[in-house]
Amino acid sequence: MTKLTSLFLLGAFALLAGGIAAAQPEPVSVEKTQTITATVASIDAPKRLVELSKDGESTTIEVPAEVRNFDRIKVGDEVVATYYQGLAAEFKKKGESKTVGVIDATTGTARMPEGSNRPGGAVANKVTTTVVIESVDRSTHSVTFVGPSGMTRTVDVVDPKARQFIGTLQKGDEVQLTYVEALAVTLEPKSSKPK
Repeated sequence: MTKLTSLFLLGAFALLAGGIAAAQPEPVSVEKTQTITATVASIDAPKRLVELSKDGESTTIEVPAEVRNFDRIKVGDEVVATYYQGLAAEFKKKGESKTVGVIDATTGTARMPEGSNRPGGAVANKVTTTVVIESVDRSTHSVTFVGPSGMTRTVDVVDPKARQFIGTLQKGDEVQLTYVEALAVTLEPKSSKPK
């Protein structure tokens, strides 16, 4: 199992653990969007690295080639980043899912329109796979499943609604997961400061 596959499966069930209220066999979904504004603290143009600072903490991000007008980013600029995560889970009858044992992954990008003065862009990843439930331990609120490569994973579930959700699962149930994550970044014009 690749590192990406492992991270996907753990991330998908972690998102489920964050709160799903649905009964089997209805499809379920969870979405989370977070928007932050930070200031550009430093730039490594050859490597397309930008250090962002907010409330005394800093993070370095690699700006994808899809982001137009990278050369217009300046120290002190305000960056608005929106991060979206979504997970849909759907119960499938045994043998019905086409993604048992495989991962169907797609990536898409978007750029600011041609001629736009502001730097910006977006990238999104969508992964679909089906896991087979091995067991649910209701005393420890954990679910064990077999992923697409045949590797078994166990995930602890904390949220009470999600605990109720996994309580409906049985050994052999197939759960098709579709996980989407997207990051959109735009630069706000540098505020004019009197000289």
